[in-house]
Amino acid sequence: STGRVTASFNSGIKAGVAFVVASARSDSVKSSPVQISVSGGPPDSLHFSIGPEKLNIPVATSFGITDKINIVAGDKFGNPAQPGGIISFTTTGGIIQSSATITADGKASVDLTSGSPLPANGIAVVTAQVGAGPGAASGDEGKVLGAKVVDGDKYSKGRSYSKKSESVGAFSRSTNIVFSGKTT
Repeated sequence: STGRVTASFNSGIKAGVAFVVASARSDSVKSSPVQISVSGGPPDSLHFSIGPEKLNIPVATSFGITDKINIVAGDKFGNPAQPGGIISFTTTGGIIQSSATITADGKASVDLTSGSPLPANGIAVVTAQVGAGPGAASGDEGKVLGAKVVDGDKYSKGRSYSKKSESVGAFSRSTNIVFSGKTT
């Protein structure tokens, strides 16, 4: 009686853009297409990589040298992981930014800066953690969003709608960076 309809949309396994059109049985009344942006799912441990730009930084000659630590995160189907996810970082040598946010292309990065503590064996271990850690919001650990309406019709007024879709299991990956030179 109000002319409003509720519908469900199943995005499947491929990230991208979908268009939804509502029509009456006779097809004489049709809505304008509504664009739905479908992002990837949560990061998957099999589609997650970590690596430094430089494998070796000369800490004996100078402290404060920066090395970028890069992450590439995909979902279980190989799509870029959903943007906005938080990756937390720790290190056994120097200092590192505590977290980074996954971008639309499934990437994130932080800076490792040489300094104390110097690892006893000369190798700093940088660990990236997904699903928990200092960058995760309390109560939201591992939560991701599903499909989102980004361009609505006159009834939705362009508002953005989203729903919780999947949870992330916590996992971590590490990489090594050599802190070279004399440590006298």
